[in-house]
Amino acid sequence: MTESREQLQQELQLIVKWEREQKDLWFWEKLGRLPFALLDKWTPRVIQDKIGTALNEIGKFIQTGGSYLVSEKTILE
Repeated sequence: MTESREQLQQELQLIVKWEREQKDLWFWEKLGRLPFALLDKWTPRVIQDKIGTALNEIGKFIQTGGSYLVSEKTILE
């Protein structure tokens, strides 16, 4: 099952249109990242490490938190 040349041309036109639309987003994406880049530049490495550790712990809690919050024994009673 292969695509016809016309189908491929249509898909290529969609891709070209999408690429043109994406060019406008680049500036806004870069502007959106600027506060985080400045924060990284001004924040001492020790504080960045502590924030990273805290976020990792929160992520672990969210992933496995249900097992800590629910006690099988009390549910079965």
